[in-house]
Amino acid sequence: MNSSETRITKRQMAFRGMLFLALLYTVLYVTFRVLWLWDSGYSRKVFEEFYDMPRHSIDAVCFGSSGIREYFISVEGFHRCGAAIYNLGTSNQPFAATKYLIREVLKTQDPQVFVIDLRGVTDDVIVTANIRKVTDSMRFSANRKELIDVLLSQPIEIVSDETLDPMDFYFSFTTYHRRWENLRRDDFGKTDTWMGYSINTETDDFEGEPLSIHDERVPLPECIEEVLTELMAELETLDQKVLFTITPAWYDKKSWGMMLSAVDRLNASGYDVLVMSPEAEETELLSDRDFRENDHVNTYGAMKVTDYLADYLSARYDLPDHRGDEKYRRWETEYAEFAESLEKSSE
Repeated sequence: MNSSETRITKRQMAFRGMLFLALLYTVLYVTFRVLWLWDSGYSRKVFEEFYDMPRHSIDAVCFGSSGIREYFISVEGFHRCGAAIYNLGTSNQPFAATKYLIREVLKTQDPQVFVIDLRGVTDDVIVTANIRKVTDSMRFSANRKELIDVLLSQPIEIVSDETLDPMDFYFSFTTYHRRWENLRRDDFGKTDTWMGYSINTETDDFEGEPLSIHDERVPLPECIEEVLTELMAELETLDQKVLFTITPAWYDKKSWGMMLSAVDRLNASGYDVLVMSPEAEETELLSDRDFRENDHVNTYGAMKVTDYLADYLSARYDLPDHRGDEKYRRWETEYAEFAESLEKSSE
C-alpha cells in the first residue's frame, strides 16, 4: 500500500469517526429532549423561544407564577404597542427563582424593564414539579446549578414523590428516562403555543368577594421575607427599571393580606407597584366570560390584561415600537398565527 492510499484510508476513517459521533450526538440529543420534560404548561417552550431570541432584542421581561404566565400574552402585547415584552413566567414559579432568572436573562438580553408578579410571595409550599418547570427548562450553567441548590435548601415545605437529590435535578435524565410509556404528541414536535402561551377559552361563572373590603395585612413568612430582601438587594445592582404587579383575581383573605404586606415593603423602598383589581374598570374583566376560575383568567381575560399592561409599560417606561421592523417579523408572524387560532377556537 503506497503512502497515497494510506492517507486516503486515514481520511476515510477520520470521516467515518466524525460521522459516527455526529449521529450519536443527534440520537442522544433527540432522546434526551423527548424524555427530559413533561409539562402541560409548556414551560419548555417558554424557555426555548426565549433562548432563541436574537441578542439584545427584548425590551422587557416578566417573571412570576400563573399570576403573570396566564395573564400576559407576549405576541398580543407586541401587537398592541410594538414593544418586545417577553413572558418568562411559569406555573407556580418559586419566588426564590426570580433573582436567578434575571441573571439568566442578562446573559443574552439587556431589557429596559423587569416585571415581577407578587403572587409567588403567598406560596409557603413548593412542589418539585414546579421547581423542575424552571430548572429543567434552563440551559446547563453555574447559574442553573446555584438555583437548584437554593430551591432545594429553602426552609419551605417541599412536596415531592421523589428523593431530593440535587444530582437528579442537575441531570434530570436520571428521573425521566422511564418516560417511554408516557410519551405524548407534544414531546415530538411543535405544539400550539406562541412564545410559550397556549390558548384556553374555558369559562366559569362566579361572584367573587370584593377585595376592597379587606385591608388587613398578613405577615410574610420569614423565608419569603429573606427572599424578598435578597431580590431587592440584587435589583439595586442593576440598571433596569422594575415594576412589581398583582394581577386581577379574587384572592382569599390570607393571600391578599400577604401580598399587601409585600406591597408596603416595596413602596417603602421606592419600587413601582401596579395592583390590578378584578373590580377595576381599566381592564373591564367580566367574571362570566374572562375567568376560567376565581384566580385565573382565560385567553379573553388575558388579552384585556395584556393590552392594559402593555400600554402601561410602553407609556411609563417609554418602550420602543418595533412594529414594521423586519428584525421583529417573528413577533408579528406569531401574533397572526395566534389570532387565527383564537378565532377558530371561538367558532
